Amino acid sequence: MKFSTLTAQELRKSYEEMLPHIEFRTAEAGMCRHMVDAIYGINLSRAMTSAAKHWSGKYATISTGRVQGPTLRFLVEREKEINTFVPKPFWAVKAIVKIGNLKFEAEYEKKVIGKKGEAEKIVKECTGKTGTVVAVDIRETKQNPPTPFDLSSLQTEAYSFFRYTPRRTGDIAERLYLEALISYPRTSSQKLPSTIDYRGILESLAKRPEYRRLSHELLSKESLVPNEGSKIDPAHPAIYPTGNLPERTLSEPEKKLWDLIVRRFMAVFGEPAVKQSMRVTIEIEGYQFFLRGRRVTKEGWLRFYKPYIRMEDVLLPPISKGDEITVSKVIREDKFTRPPPRYNPSSLLKKMEKEGI
Repeated sequence: MKFSTLTAQELRKSYEEMLPHIEFRTAEAGMCRHMVDAIYGINLSRAMTSAAKHWSGKYATISTGRVQGPTLRFLVEREKEINTFVPKPFWAVKAIVKIGNLKFEAEYEKKVIGKKGEAEKIVKECTGKTGTVVAVDIRETKQNPPTPFDLSSLQTEAYSFFRYTPRRTGDIAERLYLEALISYPRTSSQKLPSTIDYRGILESLAKRPEYRRLSHELLSKESLVPNEGSKIDPAHPAIYPTGNLPERTLSEPEKKLWDLIVRRFMAVFGEPAVKQSMRVTIEIEGYQFFLRGRRVTKEGWLRFYKPYIRMEDVLLPPISKGDEITVSKVIREDKFTRPPPRYNPSSLLKKMEKEGI
């Protein structure tokens, strides 16, 4: 039997349509992982523990393995980068400009100025002067819907929005799976097979008031085609809600994670979002400064995933080429280069995924 959810419907179908043979490649892949864990993980952990006891005279269990070892190396290498980093000074300049009754910060065309004297010269020559709009560039871009969750992207989002560690997210997802609320979470797939009853799931979710309007909007479409990623897991599809509704009151963490998975599932069927970006070039005494604005002109999939979208519109008033701009103040900023940040659970997961760990 092969199944990815614990719903009665899928278990029954899996039993009725049993595979004609064992998937030996999947079994051998599992055996290979166990062998590597035994040969390297267990033996190296024992060796490290013995060495630590020999040199310190105290017993402490020290472990390593095929995932833990390389991951710890990422942390060590990053810590070395931070400890050996030497900050270097640089300067930046920005202009406070007034348009109507509103004030905006315009950034100088060079974000990094290597000499203090150059920054002081720009401030001196631009202070008290009037700027002129020399260009207004407006661009529209389409943003496709997100791909379905695999485990690492679910853990990344859960850390970003709820500050759940990867382990905590995995534990919560496991509970939701065991209660048949979501599919098997330990997957690396970003694909939803067409055999999944998308409409049936949405019809069930529509029974919940918070999902009713959005579910009906998707159900009104002629066809439901998810935006899928490139990652494939032969054992399990991407994570999706089964359509089963909670039979008990979920804890706050369970409720949050289930809502995140439900809304992500709906978002993958949405239309592309359209965003408009504006860059205004202001010239002050021959120096160019930029004002930037952005806004969403078509929500598309964003409205399905709205609680988890971190993007605010930056609206600029009507501006045309040739307009004169009042310069209220020109500021020099003294800065230093910074070392790379330490890994957090989210960035470490991305690094592990990039390196194939």
